[in-house]
Amino acid sequence: MESVSEIACAGLDMDWLSTTRLRWNEHDELSAEEKGVLSRAISRHENGDYEGCVALLMNMFEGLIEKYCPREVKTLEGDRAELFDLHAKKYGVGLSHKKDGDPRKLTTTRDKVLILVLLSEDGWHTFQHAADYIINVTLTSKMDTDLAAHNPLRNKICHGEQTEYGTLEHSLKAILVTDIVIRFGAAVLAERANSGCEDDSIRRQLLAEEARDSRR
Repeated sequence: MESVSEIACAGLDMDWLSTTRLRWNEHDELSAEEKGVLSRAISRHENGDYEGCVALLMNMFEGLIEKYCPREVKTLEGDRAELFDLHAKKYGVGLSHKKDGDPRKLTTTRDKVLILVLLSEDGWHTFQHAADYIINVTLTSKMDTDLAAHNPLRNKICHGEQTEYGTLEHSLKAILVTDIVIRFGAAVLAERANSGCEDDSIRRQLLAEEARDSRR
């Protein structure tokens, strides 16, 4: 989480904003309407309307995760379930199976962030800090005033609980976390389109996690 904050506050300037806008417009999986909202959000930021930028992006956020998470992945078994559960335990996300052993339908947005992680070729090593921020901050289910003072909390903004988010810091972080989802999600789509070795990737990630745990 700290790395996301450091990047947002230290390295995101007007050149970065222009590059981000151009890159978003090149994503074919995004509709013209989606690109329009994303572009208007950046324009609001550029004009100093940080509150408007955050509001637009946080209303888009869950929809973007839904777009990139494969709809056919509704439950998990085998290596996929094991790897999902390893990370679910770290974040308080429900496990892949119920107590009676039946697979749980993975329908929450937090579930889908972890599905994107395990479907990535690079997996947890690439996305761990971003996933940490998305799950524990952007999608938090708790209203933490200290957290809200420096971060856009999607659920709390959209439900009217967080009302003070019109700062440069909030706006930059909203743009950055949206960009992370778009870039990572598009990479997952590309990997799935170009490779039939998805299960091998899952096994490699699982073995890497087990090796890391054994060294602790």
